Order: sequence, then C-alpha cells, then structure tokens
Amino acid sequence: MVLNIGNLFLMPLGLASIWQISLAIVLTIGPGAVLSAFLKLFIGRWFDQFGSVRFLILGHGIIALVLIAFWADLVTSPTVILFGYLFFSPATSVTLASLNYETSRILPTKLIGSGVGFMQLIQFFGGSFSVAVCGILLEFQKKNSLVRAYENVYGALIAVYIFSLISLIRYMLSVRRSEPSRGNITEKARCR
Repeated sequence: MVLNIGNLFLMPLGLASIWQISLAIVLTIGPGAVLSAFLKLFIGRWFDQFGSVRFLILGHGIIALVLIAFWADLVTSPTVILFGYLFFSPATSVTLASLNYETSRILPTKLIGSGVGFMQLIQFFGGSFSVAVCGILLEFQKKNSLVRAYENVYGALIAVYIFSLISLIRYMLSVRRSEPSRGNITEKARCR
C-alpha cells in the first residue's frame, strides 16, 4: 500500500505539474483502474489453480518494473504513466489479494478475522504515511526542477520496494525452513 498510494498521489501531481494536464488525468489513470477491477473477477480462480505465491511474486516484479519506468522515463510522455498504470494497478490488486489469501491460509481459524483486519490496518497506515512522506519529499526539493524532484521521490519508493522485497524473501525462507516435512506431518496425523 505504501507503493500503491504513494504512486496514486504522485501520478496526478506529476501529470498536472510536469505536463499541465488537468482534465485528462482521469483518462490517463482510469484505464488501469478499470483493468484492475475486471481482473479481480478471475483472481480467486487463478489462486486456486496456480497458487497465490506465484501471483505475489509476479505482482511484485511488475510493480518494480513500473516504478523503475516512472523513475527513469517520467518526462518522456504522459503515455508512460498511462501504460505504466495499466500494469501497476492490476499488479497491486493481485499482490494485495494474494497477501490476504495467504494471511487467511496461514492463520488459525480463530485468528483469521483479527489477522486480516490487522493487516489491513497496517496497509492503510502505510498508505497514509506514504502520501505524507512523498509530499514532504516534494516540498523539500523546491530548489530542484520538478522532473528531478519526482525522480527523487520515485527513487525513494523504489528503495521502499527493495526493502519490502528483501523482507518478503526473508519471510518466505524462514517459513520454508520452519515448515515440517511431509513425513513429519503424516507421522503426527497417525499419532492422533
């Protein structure tokens, strides 16, 4: 959510301040949101068929590529934002859905409601914190050109992404190490 809401904050500001686009902001960002809403109809079936972790990894990869494209190529054309958000929005939706799916799968039944609620709280806190930090970072760069200021803020979002990716990888490795092998599970089931 830090990346999603931070990007949603920066895109309209960038379109308005760098490209002097006002009314067309909706037309630039809207198609990505519509595509994301359409793909949500299929996400649950895909998770059941292919597993949610694959989509979590795929979503993170797409988010990274789009953030790098925004960081490196924001001044080329507003179509960079249009095409970037066509991929960014669905990738974010798939990533958040797979996180919710994995949370409900991993937690004991009694803790699913509070666990998913706590995760949502953290996500929304991260999103609001992201907007505040992105705004402050833009404000502190008044001496820089607008383009340079946006590049720096997108660079900060990429740094947050790298940190979250490292955390995700460390978590996945720790879960894999702590999971009992199939033989141990079968043995425990026989004892019961």
